[in-house]
Amino acid sequence: VGVAVVALVRAQSHEHARQRLMEAAVRAAIPIPEPGLPGDPEKSLWAVAADLSHPQLGLPNELYTRLARETAVIVHAAAAVQHGASFAELVEDNVTPTRNLLDFSVTQRLKAFHLVSSLDVTRLALSLGAGGSEEAPLPPRLGEAAAKADGYVLTKWVSERMVELLAQHCQGRMPVLVSRPGLLSWATTSGYAPLKEWFPALLASCMHVGAVPLKPPAVFPSEPVLSETSARGLELLPVDFAAELLAGLSVALMGAAEKGDARFFRLNLVNTNPGTAGLALWPQIFCYLQAAYLAEFPHKKPLKAVSLADFLDLCLAANASFAPLVPSFRELPAVPRTQAETMKAFCGDESPPPISWHLFCPFVRQVAGSAR
Repeated sequence: VGVAVVALVRAQSHEHARQRLMEAAVRAAIPIPEPGLPGDPEKSLWAVAADLSHPQLGLPNELYTRLARETAVIVHAAAAVQHGASFAELVEDNVTPTRNLLDFSVTQRLKAFHLVSSLDVTRLALSLGAGGSEEAPLPPRLGEAAAKADGYVLTKWVSERMVELLAQHCQGRMPVLVSRPGLLSWATTSGYAPLKEWFPALLASCMHVGAVPLKPPAVFPSEPVLSETSARGLELLPVDFAAELLAGLSVALMGAAEKGDARFFRLNLVNTNPGTAGLALWPQIFCYLQAAYLAEFPHKKPLKAVSLADFLDLCLAANASFAPLVPSFRELPAVPRTQAETMKAFCGDESPPPISWHLFCPFVRQVAGSAR
């Protein structure tokens, strides 16, 4: 279309879409080119009012046809992230848009397609005995596992299956990438993270109620757990690093398409640093939060250690940001190390920021600043 990026934004008009896009960039402290309206030849970024759950993405025929004819690659990252919601509740926001964008991908010309899925799909496949390989195809049927799986994860599994089946139907002529980000944390510079997500909401609530769910005696592990098979924790990946990685992967996918390399790629996106620099245990996470909190506010009292049950009660009593999620978190989740060989190969010598107390400082500053 003569521009680098077309951003489809749920909005009442293209001008409203432009405003929403600029507001989101300011909120996240992300520099972007000034968005233009569709058809503006002077802008490298167009803001387009659309609704991915509607036929033709909610676009008028002329604009839909032009975009379908001239678009080279689609990056689909839109989804309602609502763990605990049912599959039926999330179909319109998470499954229907994927189907409509796949229709768009084969209209006028075949386009490269990058689906941003979830690492939870990898874990679902592992639970069904599909193996840990990123290249392994999804199980064609979930069977009884569907009744036990989270609705959000099911929508991602269905979306991946649709993409997989279309790629097979195109018989190797459609370049496809499915990336599965794990747990995304805040931006490394601004500390921004949406507090509707469970992990930043949990840590922000620790600051709100002045406590961490780490019942005494709590000590920092004297030696990091280095076993790649026994360790259980969180592979925190800063969201700005993930965003740059997703953009780079999309550009690489487009380059592969131009060279006629129309394969199906699938990869996990996690923190690939070794040991606890890439997989942090819960005691470490809360100690890192405490260290960052005291470094930023040395005159404040330390966050007190309480049991998880007491912490959840404190969140409810204070109406902290984690309060709406309390019914879903009677224990803190911890996962084993995830295989991410394809990501390592793509990143080369560039590794994600290691997990340390320094990583928590921008988040602590941002949360404290927004609370004023």
